[in-house]
Amino acid sequence: MFIKDIIWFTCATYPPKIHTFITKHLANRKIPYQDLSNVPIVCINLPKRKDKRRFIEQQSRKHNLNIQCIRGITIEPIQRARLVRKGLVNLHAQSRARKNQLTNKEIGCFLAHMTIWDTLLTTDEPAILILEDDAKLNTTKKELIYYLKRVPKKADIYTLNLRHAKRTVLNYNTVKITNSIEGLTAYIITRKAAKKLLTNLQINEAVDEYISSQLQSKNLNIYGSTKDLFTETSTRANLFSYRFKSEIQNH
Repeated sequence: MFIKDIIWFTCATYPPKIHTFITKHLANRKIPYQDLSNVPIVCINLPKRKDKRRFIEQQSRKHNLNIQCIRGITIEPIQRARLVRKGLVNLHAQSRARKNQLTNKEIGCFLAHMTIWDTLLTTDEPAILILEDDAKLNTTKKELIYYLKRVPKKADIYTLNLRHAKRTVLNYNTVKITNSIEGLTAYIITRKAAKKLLTNLQINEAVDEYISSQLQSKNLNIYGSTKDLFTETSTRANLFSYRFKSEIQNH
C-alpha cells in the first residue's frame, strides 16, 4: 500500500506531463458531468481558532474566492448527555480508527458538518463545498473551477482531498472512491447526499467514518479529483504542509 501511494503521488504530482500521460492513456472513460463552479463555499471554524480563520480569509482574498466561515460546534459533557437522551448520539459511540470512545470534539465536528447538510436542504442550491479551517488550496482558482465544472452527475459526494482513499482512476479528471474516505478537509455534498445522510441519523462514529460506512453499504456514490486540490495542514504526518495543531487529533 505504501509503495502504491508513493507511485500515485509521484504520477499525480511530479511532473504534470507524467500525470497527463498516465491518466490519458490508462484511463479515459467518458462520464456525464455537471457544472458546480458556482457552488457556495463554507468553512467550519471554531471561534477560538482565530489563527485558522485568518488563514482561510487570506486564501479567500488571494484566490478571489467567496468563502463564508461557519461557526464550529463545541460540546460539554452535560450537552453530550442531553444528545444521548434525545437519541442523536449513541451512548457507546466509538471511533473505529482509534478503537476508543468518541470524544466531545469529534461529536462537535460531526454536528458542525451535519448542520451544514441540514441547512443545504433549506436552500435551492444543488450542492455546497465544505472546507475545514485547516484546508490549504494547492492550486489556482482557474484549475479549481476546471474540476468543479467536471463533477460527475452520479456523485453524491465529490472529495477534493484524497489522502489514502482507495480509488479507481476513471479519466484525466476523475477518480471513484471504492472503500472509504479519510477526513473531510474539502468536499462537495449534494442535496440528495445530505438527505440520505440525515435520514434516521444517530452518531455512532466519527463523521468521516459514518460517510465511509454509507459508501460501503452502497448508499452513496463518492468521486473525487485526480489530484489533491486541497491539503490538510493540521496533521504532523504531512511534513510538507503541517501548520496548525489539530483540535480533533489532540484530545
